[in-house]
Amino acid sequence: MDWTYPVYEIELDGRRIDPAVVGFEVWTHSDSAADSAGIVLSDPESVLHVSRGQKVIIRWGYRDDAQLVTLFEGLVREASPSGLQIYLQLIDYQAVLQAEGRRVTRTWEQATAAEIAGDLLAGTGLSLTATVPDAPIDRFPVHGRTPREALQQLVALLRTETGEEIRTYVRGGQLVLAPDALEVPSVLSLETGVNLVGRRPGQLGMERVETLVAPVLHSQVIEVDGERLYVREATYRWEDGGRTVLQVVPCATS
Repeated sequence: MDWTYPVYEIELDGRRIDPAVVGFEVWTHSDSAADSAGIVLSDPESVLHVSRGQKVIIRWGYRDDAQLVTLFEGLVREASPSGLQIYLQLIDYQAVLQAEGRRVTRTWEQATAAEIAGDLLAGTGLSLTATVPDAPIDRFPVHGRTPREALQQLVALLRTETGEEIRTYVRGGQLVLAPDALEVPSVLSLETGVNLVGRRPGQLGMERVETLVAPVLHSQVIEVDGERLYVREATYRWEDGGRTVLQVVPCATS
């Protein structure tokens, strides 16, 4: 990878707004109810028309990459003017799973976890990618919960039954329901003195790893000085250049 020329692309309802971007930050977590992001725009001539609910996609990488990595897909939650600038608060598509109008009251009998999750996604526009046991669940009652809360209830049941760290998150228009994938190839290799900016103790027993613009997402594996680490959280910042901050745990103990 050539780390020389980092670039980004930001789309607002399908149109590129890169020239107006002052900076952005994206916050993602493997256990979060939803990823979020913030973008600062400079719009002195008021040519941008930003409103709640517009679709936003943020990608980054390097000039010679065949394809940039998508860091965020979601919606404008709030647009706050500040002088000649606008601050956009964004939330990913898990927001639709938390809508109060989607309360679920239903009992499934002899249904698999994938079948239950698929039913909970009905009408959300999200598809499902599930890698969980296909044994039928005898009875799964849900009373007045949002789809997100019902999915959390399902994940808690699967964790109890399998003993695995089952997680659920949205990526690329799909809801992923799967255990931690610890044996997969690493997506990024960092080395001290080459592309590792810093490594120190992080949050809740994790380690904090910082590098430059990087093609890594949460729930993926990286290597740092030869050690395989699992990414629990990923934060991406751009302001006159990019930084990636990861919260990681060793693959052997995650």
